[in-house]
Amino acid sequence: MNLEAQLQTSIKIIGNFVFVVRTTMGIGKKKFGQICDGLSETYIRNLEEGRANITIKSLVKLKSGMNSTIPAIITGNSRTFSNKTLKIARSEDFNTAKQNFSTRLFALMKNRKLNSISFSDYLGMDESATNKYLNGSENPTYLMLLRFAYVLRVEVVDFFDYGGVLPDSSNYKPRYLNP
Repeated sequence: MNLEAQLQTSIKIIGNFVFVVRTTMGIGKKKFGQICDGLSETYIRNLEEGRANITIKSLVKLKSGMNSTIPAIITGNSRTFSNKTLKIARSEDFNTAKQNFSTRLFALMKNRKLNSISFSDYLGMDESATNKYLNGSENPTYLMLLRFAYVLRVEVVDFFDYGGVLPDSSNYKPRYLNP
């Protein structure tokens, strides 16, 4: 699996969604960035061109300016999510989003019967680095989200579907990021 290719595809989906919302609003990149909690015009341009580094923090800023949710931005549409997810996702700030992400990541790991040591091993990361994401002190990039999703065999959007059902784990087999 080529995570770089998947990253580029994901960023293009997000960038296209941002472009559609921004142009529907009838505003330029600079004004849109200001509405999105101070994102720069350059960042918005890079995002729309598929060249931006997406993090949870930037997703929170985008969702507030777009009056949207992180799941909608990630998928590029407003697919149906649980009412609990939508209620939480619309009101969360950056710190809450990191904590909600960490809580969901723990739930997915528990569902997959992985502890932080084994999860770190599958990721090929030091446990102390992994724990920074697990305790909400680190702002993960989209590439890191893809790495987590790959090991857990879920979609990135599953990390933000807070009220969603956990995936069936009866046939789950963990996989190493770099076999």
